[in-house]
Amino acid sequence: MHKLKIVLIMGLMIIFCGIYVYAKEGIKKDELFVTGMEVVDEKEVIILNRIIEIEIKKDEKKDEKEILLLPVGVEILNKDVEQAIKDAVFDGLVSEQKGIVSYQIREIKEEGKQTKAEVVFNQGVSVDCPIIKEEEKDAWVLWPEGVEIINFPLKKMIERKIIKKYSGKK
Repeated sequence: MHKLKIVLIMGLMIIFCGIYVYAKEGIKKDELFVTGMEVVDEKEVIILNRIIEIEIKKDEKKDEKEILLLPVGVEILNKDVEQAIKDAVFDGLVSEQKGIVSYQIREIKEEGKQTKAEVVFNQGVSVDCPIIKEEEKDAWVLWPEGVEIINFPLKKMIERKIIKKYSGKK
């Protein structure tokens, strides 16, 4: 019985470690950092807080302005996040900082025949996720092309909360 308790506790610790990303002292709770970047098929893939991958195309400087082309359904809400992304994409600067990822399902909205959930990460990036409902099947969440939550337990937790909020709205 004692060994079973230890195994259960260790299993729970592994699950929670997969969800938890620690923050260093002095970092604001809702801060987003570009913690990684790679080039895939002429698209920059940035990683925010080691959890959120977003494909970004860069449009070279037009009229001395650096232009980022984001996937459909993705919006940068914070000027500091936008600048950090530009620094990574145009200058190759990524942060060594580590921060936590917080999220809020801001709203479930109807757009014509489509329903979308707006998920806001760390008050800096907004992602519109379509909710797919087929006849006689449960609803499910479709992340926009070019957006990936690479922490699987966190991704599933967000999707469950979106579906719960969507089901409660009906």
